[in-house]
Order: sequence, then C-alpha cells, then structure tokens
Amino acid sequence: MNFPLRPSLFLPLLLAAPTLSPAQAPAEAPAPAEASSVTAPANTQAPWTIRLNARAWYVAPAGDLQIPGNQQTTTTDVERLNVDEPRLSYMGQLDLQSERWLVTFQGAHLSVKGVSAPGAALRLGSQLATGGAVITTRLEYTPVFLTAGYRVFEHRFDPDSDAKLTVHAVGGLAVHDLSIDARSSDSPVSQSNGETFFQGRLGVRSELQLLSWFAMEFDLAGGLGSNSTSFDLAAAFRIQPTSWFDAHLGYRNIFLNAREGDTPNRFEFEGSFAGLFGGVTLRF
Repeated sequence: MNFPLRPSLFLPLLLAAPTLSPAQAPAEAPAPAEASSVTAPANTQAPWTIRLNARAWYVAPAGDLQIPGNQQTTTTDVERLNVDEPRLSYMGQLDLQSERWLVTFQGAHLSVKGVSAPGAALRLGSQLATGGAVITTRLEYTPVFLTAGYRVFEHRFDPDSDAKLTVHAVGGLAVHDLSIDARSSDSPVSQSNGETFFQGRLGVRSELQLLSWFAMEFDLAGGLGSNSTSFDLAAAFRIQPTSWFDAHLGYRNIFLNAREGDTPNRFEFEGSFAGLFGGVTLRF
C-alpha cells in the first residue's frame, strides 16, 4: 500500500529539531557584575558631643560689702563677719561640642553662715552693733553662665602623637546673684538684701592635650554690666582613662565688683570667690 508523503507530517519534527540537536551551543555564563564605584562612607565622629560635668568647689569669699541703710559710705570686711572661711559647694557644667562650635551652660552655688563677735562697734545697714554683740551672718552667691564658642586656633605638635593645643573664643551672658543677711544680738531685726547682676561675657577656653589620657585646661573670661564687672580665671588638670569618663582637679577664682543704688540705700560688694575644685565628666 502506498502512503503519500505530505509535508505537514514533517513539520513537528522540524520545529523540535533545535531542542533535540546534540550540537546545541552551551548557554553563555552571565557577565560578572561590575564593581560598584560608590564606596561606603568612613566612620565619622558624631556631629555633637555631650559632656556632663559635676564638681565640688572648696571656695572662700573675700572682700568688702555694704548693706543698704548705712548713712555712711563705709564697707565691712567679710572677715569680720566670719564668712570668709572655705566651704564645700558645688558646680555643674554642660558642654555641647561639634568640630568647631562649643556651647556651654554652667553654674555654681555657695552658702556661708558665720557667727562673729567683732569686739568693736560695727555698722550693719541701718543698725549699729555694739562691741559685745554677737552677729550671725549668711552670705549666698550663685553665678550662672551661658556662652557659645568658636574654635579659632588648633595646632598639633606631632602628627604621630596626641599632643595638640586648641583655643575657643567664647561670648555670652553672665548672671551673678548675691545676697546677705546679718542679725545682731542687740536687735531682733535682721539686715538683709540681695541683688542680681547681669553682664555680657567674653573670653577664651583653651585645652593643651599632652597624652591621649592627660590634658590641661585654661579658662579666662571677663564680664561687664551696667553696674558690675567680673573676671573669671580657672585652670585644671584632666585624666581621661576612657573615651566616656574623666576626672579633673583645678583652681577657680571669680572676681566681682558690683553695686546697686545710692547712699544710703546702696548695696555693694567688691571681692572674690576662690578655691580648689575637683570633679568628674561623662561624655555621650
């Protein structure tokens, strides 16, 4: 029997030939991905560093004061009132620092109570304490400072060491709150007064880093108000065993000359508050 050859019978075989061909070329391997030209950013320092500082200040007042009510212009040495002995007080400071900027808020508080028997007549405002009188006096002083600083100088002594000197110029506001309360055994009435003095403040803060764990700090600043002036000096040694903690020891002296009102209602103080301090700092 003869079967006619029809082209349609071979069509499925022709279509399947590429799949069944043993000479089929192997699939090309995918081209390797090009290396990215973008590199990961280096680990940079945080834009702002926070430093929280707590200090104990062994401070002593010195100088002369005048209490309102005195018809004369005479002043009294704080030594005669026995409020010139060193007392343990406290200071606190908060620093926010970037690569060049430094914002600082700091304050302190001192409260001194003294009992004295001057042995001679002593004018306390409108009252005159006799020579045999016992005088009880309380002196309180609270300075507060808010400043912003900008790094104006930095010098690294050796590229292979940690030794460098950094200087910030600072400016801001200073507030000095001072009060006095004196009571004589001659009278049940106390003589008291308090004033708050506002000043503009300019200065420099410098740091001399000698080793990775040891540095020295020096602060100088002056304040000027409508009826007061001040000068602030501080120096300290700092030991920093870790990146987040340090301990320090130093000395601070705040000179203050302030007056309010006219005789006989003048309140005046001309003196200083000075002493050693020690404390710790936490860094975040």
